[in-house]
Amino acid sequence: AAVNSQIAAEERLRADSMRRTFEGLDRWWSSYAELYKGRNVRLFAQTECSLYLPVTSFVTPMEAGRTLDSPTQALRFVSLFGASTTSTARDGEGRWHTFPAIWALGRATLEEKALLLTSLLLGYSFDAWCALGLDAKGAPHAWVVVRGKGDFSLPADITCWEVATGLLIRADDQRYLSTYTSIDTLFNHRYIYVCHANSVARTSFDLRNNQHWLPVPLEPSATTGCMGPTDVPSPESLRLYPSRLLAPFSDLRPQVFPPTIEAHKAEAHIESTLASTLRTHRSASGLATKFDDHLAELLQVGLAHCEQQRSAGVPASVGSAFEDIVRRYCAAEEVFHAVPVQFNHLQVGHYWPLLFSRPTVRQLLAAPAATTSFAIRVRIVFYPEGRVASWVLLAAIGRSRS
Repeated sequence: AAVNSQIAAEERLRADSMRRTFEGLDRWWSSYAELYKGRNVRLFAQTECSLYLPVTSFVTPMEAGRTLDSPTQALRFVSLFGASTTSTARDGEGRWHTFPAIWALGRATLEEKALLLTSLLLGYSFDAWCALGLDAKGAPHAWVVVRGKGDFSLPADITCWEVATGLLIRADDQRYLSTYTSIDTLFNHRYIYVCHANSVARTSFDLRNNQHWLPVPLEPSATTGCMGPTDVPSPESLRLYPSRLLAPFSDLRPQVFPPTIEAHKAEAHIESTLASTLRTHRSASGLATKFDDHLAELLQVGLAHCEQQRSAGVPASVGSAFEDIVRRYCAAEEVFHAVPVQFNHLQVGHYWPLLFSRPTVRQLLAAPAATTSFAIRVRIVFYPEGRVASWVLLAAIGRSRS
């Protein structure tokens, strides 16, 4: 009885805190909402259990433990979750899944990926902020902003961590202006800021400057008085993730589970399946197919470098070492072509349709039988929470037509 009474009291406290926070912020925002019409501003969201919470509740400093080796590998891990369409509750408000639900589903929206990456980067002691804004096409977008020097950060000190592509984009890079239209909301586990500027070209990252940012008051008392956030975290009753054992970090951590399959056996199976499909496709066009087993061995070097590049947050490439190997292996009159493709699942039945949809692959498949040798290599890399990176490298060596 005492336990039930304690649980009921805690639930009442949480419900009261949620109600007061929502009502206060709703009154406060009503005087600003018209000024930011059409912007990607979010102050609240719902969990999958319909808990209505400030967006700060969805972020928590989270240590990766022994599951991830670096911040950029955390970006790689987050980017491997399957894409999920934006989830909306019945009242039109956004619905964000909690991290355990995301891990169980194996997929996430851009917003949910940004929440997870922000939490992991905070666990690495980064000055990380979840960013909501508009992409280059004016569509709602989410990513993570890391400030290298806090409020004194210049464009060269700002890095955008793209959860959609797994790439890093600095604010002084020309890709910055061609990737984003505006940054409308920045938040972490403590604070929310709404950007005055409607263009990234005019966005300053000095969050304490009220000429550039509107601070959102999170404390119930602040919504009726002070117009800026206090220096204390959100109330414990509004937290989604407890931090009792590892404070100030969340008790929640991503976990590594033993794979249900052996990587090398799965790789060999996928290679055999794709080789059979390739041979059948060419046979239907009246073309014979010859495979080069040694070339397939050499492709392993290129695939390893591709994953290393992605884990570093830069575009994948096969690397100069692999290019040197290919130059030594090919005769003077031969030309080498290769197409690397990465999947985030092991459903091999879906591999060939995506491969065949690429013009470069279709061009390889039409190569003359007499002068062309093919090779296929697969590399599987397991990540925490059942995430997987499966690389396929399709290559061909043939005589130059010149």
